[in-house]
Amino acid sequence: AAGSRHSVAIVGLDAQTDHQSNTRNGRVFTWGFGYWGELGQGDFEVHLLPTQVRGLDQSVAIACAAGDRHTIVLTTGRALSYRQDSRYADTIEILEHSGGRPLESQLRNQLTDAGLNPSALDDPDQPEPGQPGVEEKTCLPRPLPEPATRYCLDTIPSVDPNDLVMRSARRASYETVATCNPCKIQRICRACIRRCHHGHCLVPDFCRWAPGSDQCGCLRNGHCKAKWSAERAIFDNLVDQTHPSAEETISLDQLDHLLDLLHPDENLTEDDYDSAHVALRSSSRYINWFQFNKWHTPYFAEKFKQGAALSSYYGTSAIHHK
Repeated sequence: AAGSRHSVAIVGLDAQTDHQSNTRNGRVFTWGFGYWGELGQGDFEVHLLPTQVRGLDQSVAIACAAGDRHTIVLTTGRALSYRQDSRYADTIEILEHSGGRPLESQLRNQLTDAGLNPSALDDPDQPEPGQPGVEEKTCLPRPLPEPATRYCLDTIPSVDPNDLVMRSARRASYETVATCNPCKIQRICRACIRRCHHGHCLVPDFCRWAPGSDQCGCLRNGHCKAKWSAERAIFDNLVDQTHPSAEETISLDQLDHLLDLLHPDENLTEDDYDSAHVALRSSSRYINWFQFNKWHTPYFAEKFKQGAALSSYYGTSAIHHK
């Protein structure tokens, strides 16, 4: 189903799924513009890729609909018990036919090894936890931004058309953009909606776009916080490898390694490393890209300026000496 600016789909639905179904199918996925929470992902973000609605993990969805600012999902209307879950059904049947005790310990171990709940054998008719209406459960947002919305779409390098993850970051003849009323900026790209204008009053729009000539209004404004650069990509890659989190930070213990990655062909000195640690010391022991770049860019600009001045001086001296 499609709403005004978002879509919802049920995956795994088949003709046998009805109110008497004992199978776990009908997983719900949403994607698109989620400013009003219509995606059910626990956030108010843009999701370019279909993302499963985890709040409905234990439900059997049989129909869905979407509107301007909402999504409706119809389930079987009853809580799913362990006995009705195909992952547990065979084990429960074996236990009951064996009379219980002889195989119980072995069956519990099998469930544990499979990552399932062995207490299901105590009362197979109890509802599985995590279902809507069975217990309170908050839909947590994704801990990291989707790869295709990490950087302003008008700053990232050309995207490989065979890259299925990043392909959605390619500009097309029609684009979903937004106007930020507090910032008075129009035609903001999908990435900047999420990264630069989070929590702002946004008005989405689907408009004609001319790749190469049209530009994200946030970038054009000059205050974009999501601009791609080769240095930032190296920083973010280190984040993903060592400390993936929503804050997108690295530990100060990784600072020397980061400088080596950024300046592989330069002979960095102890003064360079010490300057970084002194300038970036933090009680939390973690720093983000903006904190790092505030020190890094001017420091190395001044260093290269001094190096160029020395080279010019010695070159001039050598000429006069001749």
